[in-house]
Amino acid sequence: MKAEILNLNYAVVHFEDHGQDFLHWVINTDRSSADYGRIVYAGPFQSSVWKGCLVNLNTVKTGEKLQFISRFDDEILELNYRVERIRYFGRQSLRQIEEAITAHTQATKSLLSVCKEFINSL
Repeated sequence: MKAEILNLNYAVVHFEDHGQDFLHWVINTDRSSADYGRIVYAGPFQSSVWKGCLVNLNTVKTGEKLQFISRFDDEILELNYRVERIRYFGRQSLRQIEEAITAHTQATKSLLSVCKEFINSL
């Protein structure tokens, strides 16, 4: 699987939903060493927490818990959530991913604004 991942440039890894703040990561699979990719986005929340962490590409498998290295220390950790599915994208698809992320971010900001207005009106 590693060779397959490295021939493409990005992997979107979706996790099982157990109520956590993130359900997927976008991993750049060609910037780091052969065994590690860097998280470039997490969603729908906590992107700032996960962005920049390294993921062991050998552990990115459907039904498994993957391993990562936090930005804050050099310890190898195992994520609590199993991989539900993986989608791979080449560089040409990165623009579509960025557009989807931008649209999601704008929708989230709009929803938060409406919630704040509602709370303030009480």
